[in-house]
Amino acid sequence: RDSNGHTFGGFSSEKWRMSARGYYGTPECFVFSSHCAEAEIDSEESPASTTRQPLSFYSAAPQPGTVLLWGDAQTFSLDSALTLTDDFRSGLSAPCASFDSPALMPGGPEFVVRSFECWELGQPYDTPYLAVDGA
Repeated sequence: RDSNGHTFGGFSSEKWRMSARGYYGTPECFVFSSHCAEAEIDSEESPASTTRQPLSFYSAAPQPGTVLLWGDAQTFSLDSALTLTDDFRSGLSAPCASFDSPALMPGGPEFVVRSFECWELGQPYDTPYLAVDGA
């Protein structure tokens, strides 16, 4: 969520890794946005009086050879759709051909991060599955 209350993000089907030259990603990658600002969500007005846009998803459709994902010690990016910098304190979003997406939040390409969540789904890559007997 940015400092204006807009919620947006992305999903990578591959493990993030340092690669300033980038790597290609897969069509399962996507970015999303909800342009409903926090003030609208927290409003006590009836739902009929508040216009709310649905959550928008944009799936990756990179052309062959297109670098989709990249990162280094200060930045990671889902092409130009979503880039986080400055130790996850700021970023930018711009229209992106690889995701066929507009900028993910209104009001300009740059944003300040208010809250950030990162999840890993599935079994960790570097850790074998361990069965534990409860005794």
